Amino acid sequence: EMCRRYQNPSFDDRWAHWNHEHLKHWDASVQRRYPDFVHDPTSGDVGASFFPRLGAYSSRDPAVVDDHFRQLRAARAGVVVVSWYPPGKRDPNGPEVDALVRGLLDAATRHGLEVCLHLEPWEGRTAAAQLEDVAYAVGAYGAHPAYHKRDGRCVFFAYDSYQLTPAAWREARRAATTPSFLVGLVLEPGQLAQYAGGAGGFDGVYTYFGAAGFTRAATPSGWAGLARDAETRGALFVPCVAPGYDDTRVRPWNGENTRAREDGAYYDRAWGAAISSGAHAVGVTSFNEWHEGTQIEEAVPAAPDRDGVAAYLDYSPNAPGFYLARTARWVGEFVERRGAPS
Repeated sequence: EMCRRYQNPSFDDRWAHWNHEHLKHWDASVQRRYPDFVHDPTSGDVGASFFPRLGAYSSRDPAVVDDHFRQLRAARAGVVVVSWYPPGKRDPNGPEVDALVRGLLDAATRHGLEVCLHLEPWEGRTAAAQLEDVAYAVGAYGAHPAYHKRDGRCVFFAYDSYQLTPAAWREARRAATTPSFLVGLVLEPGQLAQYAGGAGGFDGVYTYFGAAGFTRAATPSGWAGLARDAETRGALFVPCVAPGYDDTRVRPWNGENTRAREDGAYYDRAWGAAISSGAHAVGVTSFNEWHEGTQIEEAVPAAPDRDGVAAYLDYSPNAPGFYLARTARWVGEFVERRGAPS
């Protein structure tokens, strides 16, 4: 996944996402232990446990876009799944992102990559309304040579799709007039049968989450079973691997879900399980979800100039591009064992 919601004053006249606040815990008795806090990028303090080599960049900066696609090419990525809202919608902390899509497609063409969209949920979303978003995107971007397709249909990943019923999705897909290849998020193995292979209108499922064990579907030991189940239903299964997980600079109360990188060993185990599962595609969570510490983007040692804020984690003793190179190595093994990703 690639996030395109970051802003800085040089390009956008404002900060977005680098200045993330600490999110509140739903239990007031827990929240009382964590005072309100807002990160301050002007002091080198960003809402992330690592710090990017490119600094607190703007997603609109053409030089950043080109650098990102260079990094993705070095990692041997094939398809870049871009977090997306349709025109007029955005996440609560960031800008609208639809205007960036065509430039990303053009950059993908220059670097020999493809792009598809990660449908983000928005308040009041219905299955029918989200498929209207799909129809808009197919009309706006589907003819671009860099938009990723399967079976001639534009591919979309639908985040939090399980929040809507299989019946709602199935009815909406049947009524939709714009063909698409839709991949839904599952939390439990049983949801594959409910949502995929015609039952819920989805053409495939993915696991997304980077913290192994956070959901049953995101537990690598279960991926072989999910891959077999998907195969019998004629659906695509996409296990998602991550180099680690650490979101404690935006959710300071969530340390139990931290997954240390172990100098690459955590990533290696996830990749090994994904390839052994027999899946025909593998997703990486993420390229640059800095808030959750799942990024493979280049990171460097740094420390905020702010009292009480600790230095960032980094990839030492390895180079800033360590996880790009590690990804490239595993992609090579995937291609060797499974053939080119389909």
